[in-house]
Amino acid sequence: MRQSVTFTVSLPPAMSRQVERAMKAEHRTRSELVREALRTYLSARPSPSEQPTRAEAPAYREGMADYKRGANVTPQPDDNGSGRPRRVRKEELAEFFESMAANSKRIPRLPDTAFARESFYQDHD
Repeated sequence: MRQSVTFTVSLPPAMSRQVERAMKAEHRTRSELVREALRTYLSARPSPSEQPTRAEAPAYREGMADYKRGANVTPQPDDNGSGRPRRVRKEELAEFFESMAANSKRIPRLPDTAFARESFYQDHD
């Protein structure tokens, strides 16, 4: 049984020259270079299950616009108005992760002991 499938791809001359230069610089075959490029491209794209549904799309666009403006990455000032990022209480952090897990089918439920100090340092003296 054949372990690979052959594709024929047409490229503009300039891109073909880029491929040839990369092949020589990296000492790779054309197939190796294209496989790596496709792996990188395919792993960077969201899977269909990660793309927002039609109902989620407006909120997604709004969130992305906020992100691009930096609106959701500014530190929250502490209570005294100093402008420094405030420490997050353990309860707030737990609530954040619980809400994240509740909205994701991919995050498995883990026992509290999974994040206990002892579990992180069990192999250290």
